[in-house]
Amino acid sequence: MRPLIVSLVLLLLSCKQNTCLPPSIYIAESVTIFAGDTLRLEPQSVSGAAYKWVGPGNFTSSQKDVVIIKTPKSAQGEYTVNVKSGGCEKNAVVSVVVLDTPQCNISNNTLLFPSAMYMPNSRCGIGAPGQFNVNHSGLQGDFLITFFTDPVKKGSFIYNVSTLNTEASDVYLQLSDGGVWQGMSGKLFVRIINNRLTASFCDVPFGNLNTSITQKGSGRFSCQ
Repeated sequence: MRPLIVSLVLLLLSCKQNTCLPPSIYIAESVTIFAGDTLRLEPQSVSGAAYKWVGPGNFTSSQKDVVIIKTPKSAQGEYTVNVKSGGCEKNAVVSVVVLDTPQCNISNNTLLFPSAMYMPNSRCGIGAPGQFNVNHSGLQGDFLITFFTDPVKKGSFIYNVSTLNTEASDVYLQLSDGGVWQGMSGKLFVRIINNRLTASFCDVPFGNLNTSITQKGSGRFSCQ
């Protein structure tokens, strides 16, 4: 009877091992920020779990969340988190992209949007299907930013200012101040943190649709 007992014990152990369920890890697969911003990697909590992170530059952490203040470019790369719970474990990888910090020299810009280039009373809202708008009415006139994709998600992004608007990476800028000024080229830098969208641009050439005059413009808009 002893062989039967041994077989039964082995069978029970095998069943017990098969009941181990790896913990679920809910976290974004990629994160994009600007150099100097705060990097936050925050997986959803697993009760009683132990966490271990490894990343670029021999980065390690045993905290659940990764928070790096004033993130340098060298922090770019893949971060792997190992989560152990109830004798089971699972890994997840997050790809972090650190963009160059936007530089701005407004000395040669004639279309300016003051208050430290900050307009907190702008309005965000859905535009036409597949579009998202930021609208602002101020002393300088009415300003419109139109995205051709929905940008309302956490992270940092760079859009191409364009009059063609054929790609999801394009953005349309327009100032109405009695005339109509349209952004012709350049970059729009967008940060979305805590559901607040901040869009900034500098040295963007604006063409007047009624004349051949071109001016450079700078501005920063924020809405929630």
